[in-house]
Amino acid sequence: MKKKIQKKEEETPVVPKNQMLRLKKLFSASAGRESTQVNHSRLN
Repeated sequence: MKKKIQKKEEETPVVPKNQMLRLKKLFSASAGRESTQVNHSRLN
């Protein structure tokens, strides 16, 4: 059982914090871009 758990931990890739932050920024940026597009269409 212990060996299986260790193997699983090794298989799962560890994502660095800065990479996670970058992904979050990209996600929020794309979401923000969509909302700004909606606002522009409303103004126009």
